[in-house]
Amino acid sequence: MVKKEKGKGTKRISVALDDKTNEILNNLSEKKGMTVSDIVRIALVTYSELENDDTEIDIEKYRKYLHLLYGGESVIIDIELWACLLDELNELGSEKAWNCIRQIAEIYGIHFKSEGFEDTKSILKYLETNNWYTLKANGDKDYTLVLRTRNSSEIVKVFLENIFRVQGIQVEIVNGLRKIVITEKS
Repeated sequence: MVKKEKGKGTKRISVALDDKTNEILNNLSEKKGMTVSDIVRIALVTYSELENDDTEIDIEKYRKYLHLLYGGESVIIDIELWACLLDELNELGSEKAWNCIRQIAEIYGIHFKSEGFEDTKSILKYLETNNWYTLKANGDKDYTLVLRTRNSSEIVKVFLENIFRVQGIQVEIVNGLRKIVITEKS
């Protein structure tokens, strides 16, 4: 039900909320020092902006991006700069550089285990957020990673090998030019 209030340029509406949503709304209002109406207006404008580019909102993906960026442990890098750095790593990368990549992957593996990511698919799905690849499931234990750049094949392979090793997950990883196929061994 929408009622236009005279002279205010606003419309009054009635909305039914369940207890949990009502509590969330009231908590936000209190926390931000704003009226419930202001919170609802901002929420609607934000939702509209997210929907504006004709793409479906994937809230889980946004949460992962926020988690990666908010903690300051990840950065956003231009794809061309990424490709340039990978060219250098692939051509001149010292054993020290590759060992550093392996160590970082081991830390990821330990972290994933503590966060409850203990299967191949959940790990690959989470890492897809880094935008190194697009994940395609070929079956229950067979996956194809379509890489953003062809020169990222080796770093992604080394990274994943070490994550899965720490996790105790046996996989076979095969590099292509711009694809990596991962098969979980039973």
